Order: sequence, then C-alpha cells, then structure tokens
Amino acid sequence: MSEVNQTSAGDKYRPGRHPASLAALARFQVLFPNHRRCVHCNRTALRGKPFCRSHAGGGRAKRQLQAKAGRGERRALWQMHAMGLLPPELLAHPAWRAIASLPTAVRSPLRLRMVQLWDAREVEPLAFADIVRQARQAAERVAPMRGVAWDAE
Repeated sequence: MSEVNQTSAGDKYRPGRHPASLAALARFQVLFPNHRRCVHCNRTALRGKPFCRSHAGGGRAKRQLQAKAGRGERRALWQMHAMGLLPPELLAHPAWRAIASLPTAVRSPLRLRMVQLWDAREVEPLAFADIVRQARQAAERVAPMRGVAWDAE
C-alpha cells in the first residue's frame, strides 16, 4: 500500500471510538427489552408516542366517539363476562337482548345498571323494573347501529 491510501484516522481515535464505526453506534443502541411499550398491547411503541403502529391510528380515518361514552362500562361488563359473573338468566332477559343493537354509549350504562340491580331484584323489584323500562324505551327511541340485527324475543 502506498502512503496516499493510508489515513491518520487510526492515530486520532481509539479502536471502536471513531464516529463512523459500527462499534461506536452500538454504544448508543437501545436494547429491545428497554424500548417504550404500547399502552394497549405491550408491543414496541412509536418514537414519541405511547402507541404501536396498529394503535396509532394513522393508517385510516377512525370515527371519533363523543367523549368515549360507555367505554368504561363496556370494559367492566367484558371483565365480568370473562370471569363468569354475568348470570345466564340476565343474558337471556328480553330487555338485555332488546338493547343489543344500540350504540355502546347507550347500551353499556344500561346493561351495567341491570347487572348491579340483578341480585336486588327480589328485594327492590321496582328498581329493576325501572331499569328494564328504561332499556325498552331506549330500544324504541334510539336508532340501532347499521349491520346489527337482533331479535328482541
């Protein structure tokens, strides 16, 4: 090799400390277990956001729900169902089935209130009858969601 092709970069930087070397970049690498995680699914989150690619919502326009109404009640009902706490008699009740096609903002609060009053229906029958009446009125008054057909029997 001639002297023209040789550089003095080796004299200036210690081995692995040259800014253009891969070894220098490895010092600043964030290891996979230390990445920020998505708050929904625990996958690796996007830079500067608490969500992963699928939960960031940038790919398609999502319809915004008004103040996320009914979502907390829906999650509580789902957890009760997953633990087996919803009685089969309540799930077969005509008022429960009549509000199945209503939007979450209307359906979930009514259903959660029905679950809360189910055990007390023997002691306080008027309270349970009142929530059943509210559910039937909501089923008549609120337009059902498109694409959902449910028999009220």
